[in-house]
Amino acid sequence: MARTFRVSTNELAKQLDIAPRTVRELRAAEVFAYARDKDGRVLRGRFELQPSVLAYARHVHERDASGSGSESEWTRQRIRKMRADADISELNLKERKGELHAAPVILAVLTSMITEAKTGLQAIPSRVSARLVGETDQKKIYATLDGEIEMALRRISDLRAENFGRQSKEFPQEIRSESNGKSLTSRRHSRKRRAGK
Repeated sequence: MARTFRVSTNELAKQLDIAPRTVRELRAAEVFAYARDKDGRVLRGRFELQPSVLAYARHVHERDASGSGSESEWTRQRIRKMRADADISELNLKERKGELHAAPVILAVLTSMITEAKTGLQAIPSRVSARLVGETDQKKIYATLDGEIEMALRRISDLRAENFGRQSKEFPQEIRSESNGKSLTSRRHSRKRRAGK
């Protein structure tokens, strides 16, 4: 007959690398059972080692498979938080290097460039009309208008990383504050209205 090894609560905890309190909790949850003597009487505070190890292995496996274990859930949440923190750190680093820009900055830069181009295009008639009065050569008219349009549109094509870096410094409040449902453009108009009062 195989020899039975009986251990105390502390010895079982040491063997399983868990706290003695956890052993007591698992005993109350009927994962572990107290050992019995040859007459069948319960030996309080004593456990049979091999059946207890098997019972604990089965418990851990079932807990992890169901995802209901508090330790397992805590570990999963901790890993999730660590991944999120790593992602945030990476995004912050890219922002500092100028490889990433906040949406309000991109919107402000593009809005500014498109507005400049629009203003330039709208100014062409008043700027060119006097020069073209009496001009009958279609090629000269075309070349003049084409050159003016090209110059106005060049501002849009001249988009550089520095534009975004400069804009980030000019609009730090919009970038860091939470959106309150207003667009960047409407916030700018509000500022202008306040300044005009």
